[in-house]
Amino acid sequence: MTECEWHPSVCAAEAAAGAAQRAAPLASLVEARPWVGAFSATLLISLLPLLLVTLAPLETLFAKHQNVLVTFAAGAMLGDVCLHILPHALARGHPTGHAHGHHGHAEGHAHSHGHARVHARASDSLREHEHGHGHGAEELVGGLAIIAGIMAFLALEKLVRSLRGGDGKADGHAHHAHAQPCPPPAAGRKQAAATAKASKVPAPSAPYPTMLVGGYLNLVADFAHNFTDGLAIGAAFGAARGSLATTLAVLCHEVPHEVGDVAILMRSGMPRWQALRVQLATAVGAMLGTAVGLVAGDMPVASKYVSCFIAGGFIYVATVNVIPSLFEKSTTLRETVLELLAMAAGVAIMVGVALLE
Repeated sequence: MTECEWHPSVCAAEAAAGAAQRAAPLASLVEARPWVGAFSATLLISLLPLLLVTLAPLETLFAKHQNVLVTFAAGAMLGDVCLHILPHALARGHPTGHAHGHHGHAEGHAHSHGHARVHARASDSLREHEHGHGHGAEELVGGLAIIAGIMAFLALEKLVRSLRGGDGKADGHAHHAHAQPCPPPAAGRKQAAATAKASKVPAPSAPYPTMLVGGYLNLVADFAHNFTDGLAIGAAFGAARGSLATTLAVLCHEVPHEVGDVAILMRSGMPRWQALRVQLATAVGAMLGTAVGLVAGDMPVASKYVSCFIAGGFIYVATVNVIPSLFEKSTTLRETVLELLAMAAGVAIMVGVALLE
């Protein structure tokens, strides 16, 4: 019988100590150079969701259930806004326990000084009143930031449509119904038939000319969202507190979000692999946010208003670009039920992430 069989607890303790000793250099490296851990975590968060999306049979699902994937994306996006972005943003910068601490201190003196009790209560009431006004002002600015995000994305969509030419009416349907060319004259019909037979693929034009404006807007919103995620990671590693919890929280909500983003880009007319490459490019925003978070540290007020602005952008994309696209073709009752269930599934995943956080 070996020593480990006689003393299993001793062997387990030695194994744990050995693992901790092996992990110590990595922990000390992250502690000494927080940028190593911060950028490594950001890279993991940027690559892992896209890897999972790559393994998923999105093209097959998209060919058969396009609207189902789009409604899942809308549910995940709105769930992310209502259950993650806004609650975290509105909770930032709210100090707790301040008034209670003063109140308890005043009560301790009140046993011996009746007049001090009255004065302390009046002071606490005034302080809480002013504190409430401060919170009200912050929430007002946060609400205005949400509206500003919606208006900014409206202006951006108008700008994109004007730069692309036309009034944008064909933009939403260009990849569904192409304009029919005029029939060629009789003399040129044989030549046209021979040309069509020789090359069934049309001549390449501008890359993805029929991509919907909603795809561009979603990329802008996703870039800004990744920036705030990187900001949170950089601040957590820079302050050496809650870095692992922050990384896991961001990773959990990014997986369904990336699935939705790729589905929206595919719905906008972009091929799957191009959509994945473009989504990977938005990770630059996360890297920039991480760098700012490491340099500037925790900035709860600025991050709060930026998050509210981004939430407004996501609300605009989901309600103005994604959901209205579901009405472009008629659906059966069964398809409608599947779409609603897909949206509920997107929201439910974000509920689970919020509970885990």
